[in-house]
Amino acid sequence: MLSMRKPSCFVFIFLLHFLMISLACSGDDITTDKYALLAFKSFVTLDPYNFLARWSISSFPCNWIGVTCDAHHRRVKSLHLSGMNLIGIISPQLGNLSSLTELDLSNNNFHGRIPKELLRLHRLKLFNLSYNDFHGQVPTWIGALSTLQDLDLCNNSFSGFIPTSLSNLSRLETLDWNFNFIEGTIPSEIGSLKHLKILRLSKNKLSGAIPQTISNLSSLERLSLSYNTLSGGLPREIGNLQQLQIIYLSNNQFSNSIPASIFNNSMMQYIELSNNNFSGSLPTNVCFGLPNLARLYANENDLSGPIPSIWHQCKELLELDLSNNRFKGGIIPIDIGNLTNLQFLYLSNNSLQGEIPLSLFNISSLREISLGRNNLQGNIPIPIGNWALLERLDLSYNSLTGEIPTSLFNISSLTVVYLTSNNLKGRLPSSIGNCTLLEYLYLEENSLTGEIPPSLFSSSSLREVYLTRNRLNGSLRTSTGNQTMLEYLHLEDNSFTGEIPQFIFNAPSLGEVYLSNNHFNGNLPEEMCHQLPLLEVFGVVNNQLDGSIPKSISNCTSLLALYLDLNSFSAALEYLHHGSSTPVVHCDIKPSNILLDEDMVAHLSDFGIAKLLGEGQMEIYTKTLATIGYMAPEYGSQGIVSFQGDVYSYGILLMEMLTRKKPTDEMFVQGMSLKDWVSKSMPHSIINILDVNLLPKDDQNIGSILSHISSLFELALHCCIDLPGARINMKDVVVTLNRIKASFIKDIRDTPKYLNNY
Repeated sequence: MLSMRKPSCFVFIFLLHFLMISLACSGDDITTDKYALLAFKSFVTLDPYNFLARWSISSFPCNWIGVTCDAHHRRVKSLHLSGMNLIGIISPQLGNLSSLTELDLSNNNFHGRIPKELLRLHRLKLFNLSYNDFHGQVPTWIGALSTLQDLDLCNNSFSGFIPTSLSNLSRLETLDWNFNFIEGTIPSEIGSLKHLKILRLSKNKLSGAIPQTISNLSSLERLSLSYNTLSGGLPREIGNLQQLQIIYLSNNQFSNSIPASIFNNSMMQYIELSNNNFSGSLPTNVCFGLPNLARLYANENDLSGPIPSIWHQCKELLELDLSNNRFKGGIIPIDIGNLTNLQFLYLSNNSLQGEIPLSLFNISSLREISLGRNNLQGNIPIPIGNWALLERLDLSYNSLTGEIPTSLFNISSLTVVYLTSNNLKGRLPSSIGNCTLLEYLYLEENSLTGEIPPSLFSSSSLREVYLTRNRLNGSLRTSTGNQTMLEYLHLEDNSFTGEIPQFIFNAPSLGEVYLSNNHFNGNLPEEMCHQLPLLEVFGVVNNQLDGSIPKSISNCTSLLALYLDLNSFSAALEYLHHGSSTPVVHCDIKPSNILLDEDMVAHLSDFGIAKLLGEGQMEIYTKTLATIGYMAPEYGSQGIVSFQGDVYSYGILLMEMLTRKKPTDEMFVQGMSLKDWVSKSMPHSIINILDVNLLPKDDQNIGSILSHISSLFELALHCCIDLPGARINMKDVVVTLNRIKASFIKDIRDTPKYLNNY
């Protein structure tokens, strides 16, 4: 009996000893993991939400936030710290977590480089550093992590080339390096990743062609290479990837024809090929091999031939964009009307002809449609109201005729309407007031007549309204509305009458107001600028306004251009000084503040430092400096603001126009100024300072021309007399200019040869 007990005791003692050793070893391993994690924490410089506060020497690491341990071996197997807004760098000690299978530090603010010590993580399957600020080259040792299945480095600042060592990652399923600065070519070794399902390299600096070996990726489901400078043709074998569901290749430099094999994949859902140089034609029946297609973008290419005519088999299609290609005219395919789930349709700029097919109005799910910049004719069909979910409509730059259907503005979801440059006529439907979400209305360059419905401006969502160059008339009557969002209002070139409505001056977001070439009358309201802090351009040229410039003009601190009912810059300055009951000193007359319109009429702009003079006031003082070279001596030395200061600046401007020399030119040093240079050349040597482009070549009457130019130089010098009180005023400037102009015109009429030179 005794001999039988001894072996049993021996076995028990042996097992107990082994267990103690195992426990001791286990304790050492978890201790190693603890210190590795505490070292990681010490490299975190900011933990704004104290997620790592409980990571301490006295606590058990398997209970720490973000840490998961293996239940059997009690080792750290995963570290998930995504989205904690941590700031810092990765500590090298993280490589001591030898049992780690998942490392996720995404959506933080880690920076620096990936420490080489991480190559010791031989069990790592998931490595996610996305949405941080790591930089430097992707390390070549990354290929040593042979167990990796998911490698996500997207949205960082990695640079350099794709390491060929990636070919060692034979288990890799996801490779996501979107939004970095990776350059060079896609290595052919990429074809070794037989288990790869997701390949995302968009928004990098890759170049060259897609390697043929990509056809070896038989498990590939998603290919994203957009926004690089990849070129060449697409490998025909790419269509053999029958698991492929998503292919994003837009915004590259691909050329040649699109391989027909791409259009023969029952798994394909999303195809984006836009903004490339693809040529050739598309299959007549695009949908035959793509029954699950949800998106097709082939816009901004050089595709030609007819637009595919058969579409009904794309039952799942939601988005179709074929705009901006070179399709050979033709009509809008009627079969598109069978795409009953379609939400986005873009066919603009394709030389399409004919009428808008009625079948399109069977697509009740449409949210956006763009048919602009074609040659479409006929009326806008009344069934357009069937698009009850429509948000954006673009029919601009066509040859559409007839009236705008009332049903269009019964679509309450509309936010954008582009009908620019057609031949539409009739009245603007009163139903426009039903579009309470309308933000952008573009109806310019048509033949619309009648009054604007008062309900238009009752919508508080309006941002931009363009009704330019129509035949609209009547006064602008408005329903009650609060135009807090309106930024651009263009009503020029119509026949509007009455006073400018008050709602315009109660729209605090307004940046541009163009009312020119109408029949508005009355005064500009005194409170004009009190509630327009963002106003940059205000145009009322060629109306019937009277009165003075409002005193509140000084409150328009953003004003860049004020187009008044004047026909020249000099006259504008005369009006500011002498034509307004509240005189205005511009204070910054210089070339960049003179704007030319399409008729080469000069307009005075930028009233940012303009000053108003009170009744009987001749000058005021300021600490705001104007532009060096153009401001009068008394302005620069004493801060005196007066009409005479504007006159001085005008004289300098006139000299610059005639000599093509700026007052700050490097030649004007050591006491010599532009004014001195001109003065010393008067009256007999002006040909030496004159811009030669102002003189006709080989003209025997050059002496007569120079006499007129000499008069302009003389006027400029009168404007720039040092003593302010001795300078000419703008009334006399305009009189003198008109006299010089009349004399010059007389010479032109008396000498027909001039007409060939000017």
